[in-house]
Amino acid sequence: MNKIILHGKIGKDPEVSYSKKGTAICKFPIATDNGKDKDPTWHNIVSFNKTAELIAEHFHKGKEILVEGKQEHNKYEKDGKTTYYSSVALFSFDFCGNKDSTNSYTDKEPDYGGGDDSGEVPF
Repeated sequence: MNKIILHGKIGKDPEVSYSKKGTAICKFPIATDNGKDKDPTWHNIVSFNKTAELIAEHFHKGKEILVEGKQEHNKYEKDGKTTYYSSVALFSFDFCGNKDSTNSYTDKEPDYGGGDDSGEVPF
């Protein structure tokens, strides 16, 4: 089973782009706490479709979020150079922090947007 659950703060405003097929893609980093006097761990998160649009609409840098997804390892090739990276493909999230942020959202059928042909490294 490949499942990851993270609770952290968003490191920069989520950015939405659209694939050539019109799929919404939202990318953002979150930092998870490793305890007192330890640096946080940064995670690259990517979401798709309606989830991507909702995150971009409701979240911003510094806001807490709970995400659930799967860990992915990918490679990107350009000009003869290969770059390896990992990310979390999100399939559900929950609002955290503020008392008025109690809603959660889950895609009915996770769509990881495979085959995005934009040719760009996601992070």
